[in-house]
Amino acid sequence: MAATHFAVLDYVVLIGFLVLSAGIGVFFAWRDRRHGSNKHFLTGNRELSWLPVSMSMMASFLSSIAILGLPSEVFLRGSTIWTGAISSSMAVLVAAFVFLPMYYKMDITSINEYLEKRFMSTAVRNIASAVFIVQTLLYMGVVLYGPSLALGSVTGIPVWSSILLNGIVCTFYTAIGGIKAVVWTDVVQMVLIYVGYIMVIASGVYNLGGFGNMWQIAGDGGRLIFLNWSTSLYDTYTTWNVVLGWTIGWMSAYCASQTQVQRYSSMKSLRRARRALLLNIPGVALTLLLS
Repeated sequence: MAATHFAVLDYVVLIGFLVLSAGIGVFFAWRDRRHGSNKHFLTGNRELSWLPVSMSMMASFLSSIAILGLPSEVFLRGSTIWTGAISSSMAVLVAAFVFLPMYYKMDITSINEYLEKRFMSTAVRNIASAVFIVQTLLYMGVVLYGPSLALGSVTGIPVWSSILLNGIVCTFYTAIGGIKAVVWTDVVQMVLIYVGYIMVIASGVYNLGGFGNMWQIAGDGGRLIFLNWSTSLYDTYTTWNVVLGWTIGWMSAYCASQTQVQRYSSMKSLRRARRALLLNIPGVALTLLLS
């Protein structure tokens, strides 16, 4: 029977990851201590390479909501959700060839800065900033609650304590290390996420007696529904609503999200930014496949 509580090694990995995340922030704060400008803090002086930034883009959307939620959605409602890879691909292409050139031409680091220039109004910029802050606060509440609840179920740590610990660590390395610390912490997170996915899949295949048995069980449970062309309003996921609806959602993230625009502006050329963005097409598809 699989263990339902953390062993010593599990605690070592957990604490080690938190310490590593904080350490990345300390490292960049110390290394760049003589570069105290806002531009260096927010954009890394546009010195970041395209590969880590691309991984950071993916990590910004691979929150606990996706990691914990996607597998359960597939378990409950089938695999139609994989067509979200088509949606994300369409959104990335629009962002890479329509929005990205515009952002680089205007030399902006904030989507709110664009709104101010577009409508020639600081009021519009302030309203957009306020909306983004409220949205982020609500979103981060859910993102922190998910893993804290899961962690509490196997460690006995109170949910509020886990939320507080994770929030403090993330705020710490972001506040002192800037965009460079955020990007490289995201890289570490992405590696751990993919390793975790692969280990869970390998364990499942082994315990179920091989890939063939696993596939058969999934099919018998009605979970291998890759395409659902139903037009019923009562189906949670259909090919239609995932491809069309999710495209709009992904476009809001890739084309007009401050978290992404700031990452775009951390690279020194449009070509590198576009390369980083296009790598998200196979990256998101792989994530959905593993889920």
